[in-house]
Amino acid sequence: MKPVPTNRPGLRVRQVAFDAIHQVLAYGKRLDSQLLATKSLKPDERAMARRIVMATLRHVGRADQVLAEVIERSPRLRVRNILRLALAEIHVCGTQPHAAVDLAVQLVGLDRRHFHSKGFVNAVLRRTTGKAGQIMWKKAGPTRLPQWIAEPVASYAGREVLHRIESAHEFEPPLDISLKRASEAAQLVEILDAQQLSKTSLRLRPKGQVSQLHGYAEGSWWVQDYAASRPVSLLGDLKGQSVLDLCAAPGGKTLQCAAAGATVTSLDRSENRLHVLRENLDRTKLEARVICCDALEWTSDELFDIVIIDVVCSATGTIRRHPDLPYRKQEVGWLERLAQTQRQFIAKAISHVRADGRLLYCVCSLLPQEGEWITRWAKTKHRLKSMPLRLTDPGADPLWETGEGGLRTRPDYWPHTGGMDGFYTEILSRSG
Repeated sequence: MKPVPTNRPGLRVRQVAFDAIHQVLAYGKRLDSQLLATKSLKPDERAMARRIVMATLRHVGRADQVLAEVIERSPRLRVRNILRLALAEIHVCGTQPHAAVDLAVQLVGLDRRHFHSKGFVNAVLRRTTGKAGQIMWKKAGPTRLPQWIAEPVASYAGREVLHRIESAHEFEPPLDISLKRASEAAQLVEILDAQQLSKTSLRLRPKGQVSQLHGYAEGSWWVQDYAASRPVSLLGDLKGQSVLDLCAAPGGKTLQCAAAGATVTSLDRSENRLHVLRENLDRTKLEARVICCDALEWTSDELFDIVIIDVVCSATGTIRRHPDLPYRKQEVGWLERLAQTQRQFIAKAISHVRADGRLLYCVCSLLPQEGEWITRWAKTKHRLKSMPLRLTDPGADPLWETGEGGLRTRPDYWPHTGGMDGFYTEILSRSG
């Protein structure tokens, strides 16, 4: 599309949003800051563009079902993506229908190849707004997960659970924070108008920039989804324990361990991601030894009481936050290569654990081949055993335990308070 004149900011926002959406849906690109990075937008305009992008990607399936009600033949992808964007604006973002329709018509007109589609876009969107449009939107179902995610999930949880997870992916997740000190929980609950999920985990709806919220600058807390904070909480009292956190960045688990009184060594091979960890350590005034290197190549004579591996995975448990993930193009066999890496990390991690120590394995994945299957392999191959879990948080359900010694959280849990990320966690130790 050609550049939009600077005196048309609303259209400029939609063009940036459309370009990001099209890169994801047409080419399988990852939605990162680069797709929305442009000097032509002010900060508030960039935030609006991001809201539109996220809403559109979360509701692709619902938008397509609405379009199928009024279109006999599917238009070209660029035109379809503009229609998807406009429907998400109207039904999710709350943009006035007449404004969203007008901007969509202008947007399609920027491309000479689709200029002739202006009338078509106008007609379709006017048939999908108003009361009739609202009924169609509510009647439509959520976006279905691709088979490579859906089938493994359905195999262990069933189709009904799969559909609940798909529904949970439509909603913007709340902001969860982990506290440096449990003693400040009551005060922060009141000041931040938050819900207390555990002794050190609060949930709130973000109001403005996170960095401007009370307690952030003072280092009283850091952002961390409730599910992501559960693995470390299962370890119990960490005071005086030595902890090695492999794949540590951006550092939530390192901060948890340090705040609990552990002596922490944190490794990650990404200097950029470690920069975030170092900033958080500095802000919270917590201490950890931070090392930039490939954990699979790192050697040390020191043995640790606890080794944590939140290892690289499909990240399918975080689709609420990353709705582009189901559309990313992946190379053939990439899941098996991830599983092989996970097995390598377990083997490496074991070499750093004391004879009476513990290995904490966790992945932000919904797939059993990255969770139960991996730990099942580890227990057989390396003679490990599962340690008892102690999840005592209010609202925690014993059904989250897998029966094989692990804990699995899902996006459809706690649906009325905002859900949670999908995680698999298991604590392992040597069996002999």
